[in-house]
Amino acid sequence: MNHLATFDSWYTELLWRLVDSAPVGYVTEINTRTGSEVRILPGAVSKTLGLEDELLPLCGRRRTYPVSAAAEMAWFLMGERNVTWLNVYSGIWKKFTESDKRTVTNAYGYRWRHHFHRDQLGLLVDRLQKEPSDRRTYIGTWDPGRDGLGTPDVNVPCPVGFTVHIIGGKLHMTVLMRSLDVFVGLPYDVMGFSLLCGILATSLNYELGTLTITAAHAHLYQAHYEMAEKTLTEQRRIPSISIPRWPLADVRTDPDAYVEVLRRQQVKAVWSAYAPKPEVIE
Repeated sequence: MNHLATFDSWYTELLWRLVDSAPVGYVTEINTRTGSEVRILPGAVSKTLGLEDELLPLCGRRRTYPVSAAAEMAWFLMGERNVTWLNVYSGIWKKFTESDKRTVTNAYGYRWRHHFHRDQLGLLVDRLQKEPSDRRTYIGTWDPGRDGLGTPDVNVPCPVGFTVHIIGGKLHMTVLMRSLDVFVGLPYDVMGFSLLCGILATSLNYELGTLTITAAHAHLYQAHYEMAEKTLTEQRRIPSISIPRWPLADVRTDPDAYVEVLRRQQVKAVWSAYAPKPEVIE
């Protein structure tokens, strides 16, 4: 499966649906919490991407930055809430910090490794090493005791959780997104979780299978309308960047070296000329 074209095609399709109301149509609403106008695709959207070729799924009509995705995922895997290390590579989480400007209380990796009084990710690897056919291999990011439903937290996880299964000697992951910013978030969610697939598959000594992203609320913010339209007019150039086969322990021990592997590929890659810098809406 040529997933490079598959992801770019899906991303392009979603942007078209959010720019042109026909034939499927979007719904335009004002989001009360953010005060922003948004275009929303009614119902869930979902896509399964093949990772067998071990190439990072990328969109081809705008430039993105795998280094940022790699640093973010390494930070998650360290189980950190302090953004000091991550800020060297990406400042995207700065606006989600507490008053100390360093702590992200609801950091995804902290949820995966510490928050529920267990290292979910470590237990998942251990379990699949012992019993590859186990189907109870779910990592939860959402905490029903404090997330959403009127709580005032600065950041509430969009990827509420994911499953990892070993089927046919390959690793398959499914990610459930409660909310998906199509323009800003989707390319980085796909890059990040594809990198995580590579890390887990290497740790477990399996081949890469598929990554499925399912989003319950796919939307486009008004601040990104023009950027989305511009993206759709650009020439397609899909860079070829390999998913590093690093085990979990090595990423945690030397995250800078892991990020450097992506940096070298990012520098050499041929990208679209369009490099927007969209605002991240809280």
